[in-house]
Amino acid sequence: MLQNIRDLISGWLAMVVISLLAIPFALWGINNYFSMSTPTYVAKVADMEISSDQFRQRLQLYRRQMQQRFGDTLDSSFFEQPVIKQNILDDLINEEVLRQSARASGFAVPDSAIQETIAGLPFLQIDGKFSAEAYRTYLTSVGNTFEQFQRRIGEDLLSRSLRSVAAQTSLVSDPEVLAYIQLRDQTRRFDYELFQAADFADQVKVDEAQIETYYQSHPEQFKTVEKVKINYVELDAKDLETHVSIDEQDLKSRYDQEKSQFVAPEQRIASHILLEVPDSADAAKVAEIRARAQSLADRARKGEDFAALAKANSQDAGSAAQGGDLGEVEQGMMTDAFDKALFSLAEGAISDPVRTEFGFHVIYNRKIIPEHGKTFAEVRDQLQHEIEESESERLYLGTADRLYDAAFENDGNLLPVAEELGLEVKHAGTFARGDKTGIAANPAVLKAAFSDAVLVDGSTSDPIDLGPNHVMVLRVAEHIKSKTKPLKDVHDEIQGILRDQAASKLANEAADKALDAALNAKALVKGGDGFHADIVKAEGIGRQDYKDHPQALITAVFQLPHPQGDNAVIKKVSAGASSYAVVALSKVSPGDPEKLSGGQREDIRGQLESDYGSAETAALFAYLRSTFEIDIQPDRM
Repeated sequence: MLQNIRDLISGWLAMVVISLLAIPFALWGINNYFSMSTPTYVAKVADMEISSDQFRQRLQLYRRQMQQRFGDTLDSSFFEQPVIKQNILDDLINEEVLRQSARASGFAVPDSAIQETIAGLPFLQIDGKFSAEAYRTYLTSVGNTFEQFQRRIGEDLLSRSLRSVAAQTSLVSDPEVLAYIQLRDQTRRFDYELFQAADFADQVKVDEAQIETYYQSHPEQFKTVEKVKINYVELDAKDLETHVSIDEQDLKSRYDQEKSQFVAPEQRIASHILLEVPDSADAAKVAEIRARAQSLADRARKGEDFAALAKANSQDAGSAAQGGDLGEVEQGMMTDAFDKALFSLAEGAISDPVRTEFGFHVIYNRKIIPEHGKTFAEVRDQLQHEIEESESERLYLGTADRLYDAAFENDGNLLPVAEELGLEVKHAGTFARGDKTGIAANPAVLKAAFSDAVLVDGSTSDPIDLGPNHVMVLRVAEHIKSKTKPLKDVHDEIQGILRDQAASKLANEAADKALDAALNAKALVKGGDGFHADIVKAEGIGRQDYKDHPQALITAVFQLPHPQGDNAVIKKVSAGASSYAVVALSKVSPGDPEKLSGGQREDIRGQLESDYGSAETAALFAYLRSTFEIDIQPDRM
């Protein structure tokens, strides 16, 4: 198709097209065309965008969690299911809705809670204690600053706290627990007659005329599966050979530029005592708290144990129990006033009271840790590896660009594409739309192979992402269209279908006759006119008692109304595929809560509270989402 377009816009037509294009360029300037940006968000909540990068990161996190849980039992196509992607996007939207709603309502998370949470993160600890070096290393690995990470933790805490508040509003009373047990453990007594199609099969005769008529009336039912064979060119970064000549001076320059990754800055091992200042405190109250803080500082300077003073007096819930210990602190980790005071103290010194938004701090600089880390020689090989990886990435991106260009320029033929890039044209098939084996296990490959542009128009596909730095383009080599199978190939299948239908109809008719007889007699009748079935008695049957009775029958019986007095409820119900039953329900007995221990009843209460809480949370999100303008772009997921 693209080649046809290129053929059409040659000669005089090309001149006309170019002239028309020149007009908007002249009016608005060529710069506007290059500066125009295309939206890439997958969703927008009010004015806040959820980027495709955020979505992919969350999808990758979910993928890792599921693979840790189930190992290799999950096929990669599992994570490409629309329902999985939609659930992940819904979570991201709900989080953003919650954040914006919280800010609009004036909710906030105090810095002390953020710092306490960060200090408690296991991956930021060494030997069970918070490590500033581990913190710095982690931030470098994920490309975050202290401020960005603290903001992220704050938003996460805010989101979780509001979810928790919504979930915890659900209370379950004792009567509700008892009613649930009575309903869950309810048993029923009933009799039934079962009529199954298989029991009537020998009464059915199917002739050739019926088979022919069915075949002519249902051609779509006997079509072969549409299939394709494809040719494709695949580009994988790991297959590209890179030859990088790295100068020693370049390595040293890179070390100097990225020194913060390898060298830990000067740190302080600090403790503090916090006396909080209420928002409502007047000047006199503030002065009183300052004086108390000053007294504690003076006592510590005179030799009293700082840790003991902190345990007895500090109001910082995160550190008081540890004697005010804050661990290793770098510049920029604390509030400005705290930071400035700590890094102005000599080793072993104790500050006068320092005012921050949390109150007055008395700060003890227990030890100064000078700048330390790895030398150039220790990280030289690592730097060289990073440069080689960077060069490999650059080579891949350049080659991928050439692949895209060559595929467009040679639309209709993959051989020139492969030759230009030193790749090979590979072949795959035969596979159908629903296949999940080999290369067809990738949903993106299936989608491209059966798209109108590729299948109908005969074009080369757009680039298909197969994984990190791994891409392909494909063309359909052969299209095996769907067609109706000949009658001789499906004769026996149709005969079976017609036999089953007729037998099912006979079973249903027999059940109807049994129902009429039971309603007249107000009880089940064995072996009446036109039907023959044994009466099965079922006593004390619970909702899950499927061992001796059809599951569909049990489900149907528990949907019947309670009998009134001595009158049984008599109904015809489905008992499974092509099976019917006439039931006489005579007694319903509620479950007995006294058969459960107190612990079991409390477990049920907890389960109900969790279920109610989930429903409350879902209702909260539904309401909040209705108050926002939300734009979702499913094609970008």
